[in-house]
Amino acid sequence: MRHYRELTLEINNEQEIRSILKQMETLKAEGWKVQKSLKKEYAKDNKINEDELVSFISPYYKNTKPKSEKEVFAGVVYLGFVDNSIKILDIKSVLKGEKLPVHLYNLIFHQFIKDVIKPNANLFRNLLGTIKLNKKKPEIQLSKADKKSGKKLLCIAVSTEGFNVFNKRLKRPIHFIERDGTGEGLFQEGDELKIGQKKIEYFSPNNIGILLSIATKSQLEARNLLHKIKRRQNLANPLDNIKESSEDICNYIEQIQTSIVFTYTTIEAFVNLSIPDYYECFEIKKESGVYYERKYTRDAIERLIPLKTKIKEILPDIYDTSAIENEKFFTNFALLEELRNKIIHQKSIEHTDLYKEYFRESIFKICNVSNELISFFYENCEKDFTTNPIWPWIDGKENILPKSTFNSKDFQVVGSIYD
Repeated sequence: MRHYRELTLEINNEQEIRSILKQMETLKAEGWKVQKSLKKEYAKDNKINEDELVSFISPYYKNTKPKSEKEVFAGVVYLGFVDNSIKILDIKSVLKGEKLPVHLYNLIFHQFIKDVIKPNANLFRNLLGTIKLNKKKPEIQLSKADKKSGKKLLCIAVSTEGFNVFNKRLKRPIHFIERDGTGEGLFQEGDELKIGQKKIEYFSPNNIGILLSIATKSQLEARNLLHKIKRRQNLANPLDNIKESSEDICNYIEQIQTSIVFTYTTIEAFVNLSIPDYYECFEIKKESGVYYERKYTRDAIERLIPLKTKIKEILPDIYDTSAIENEKFFTNFALLEELRNKIIHQKSIEHTDLYKEYFRESIFKICNVSNELISFFYENCEKDFTTNPIWPWIDGKENILPKSTFNSKDFQVVGSIYD
């Protein structure tokens, strides 16, 4: 599902590269064929030595794109020897060698890596090199003063200097900077509601921040309860002793389960809200022996693609990050998902062994995975994505604020909270 742009296998040994290219011509992958005649033509047109080039024809795929002129498509993948590396040089349509649309180019590229490169990783010394992704960056959704909704932007400081976070459950303020550099301001989104006859004004909460706060508080309370359980002295009366132990154990289970469910929900909300409205991804599937492309819009991604896949493939594509599955916390996410599913989809009311898993030393690392996952994106996107306002406050990242330029002439003062 990732939108691949470039693949480089850095071998740094000319003799070995030539040997690998020669061996590649003997590879067998379902539906893919080595094409020597097209290689010869491409080498001639691009003034490349034939022994420094290899080409593969993809299977034919059914084109399901609406109003498509062609019912099927296929591509030719050209790999060559460049700067002591093996690189994908080009992918062209089998039909008259014409240029492929971007999404079809990506599909064939992705399928080539999946079907030909990865199954033969040993041939490339397990060097899957550098994979560059497309860079569709989510745009900031700026709040505007709206008399009907009651939402407004309140200037809470004239600069970021000396600003202190006063509630981590709220949306982060936006740091507006005058385009000519002559002014700046820190603006916090505000809202209001009526309870009976009383009007209440407040700063807008960040729902991810609320979920994260619940998970964090439950985890802290669980730690305290576990400490209490370990230190508790047995009572003289055995029955009273079991009753008190049961009280402590149940309290602990409540807090751990709350932390597990809300940690998972925090991640789910963070992932789904990160997907821009315009975002699409494509996947090649096979049904009754026929390959076809399937398009996923934002809504379809949210509903149909598993959370683990969205974390592993969709978010790194959107935010242009390094591979998240290589991070240590990714294993803990898989464990978190397993524990959460056992709570939500418990198959037998008599099955209580799952509670024993809550007393392992690793449970608190598992419950902290939402912080680690969100921190990963902060660290990978600090320069390019400081303007994404959906992110919650994370410990150690308080100095990273959403930023946007502005023209003071476009701003309108609608009132003061002190009036």
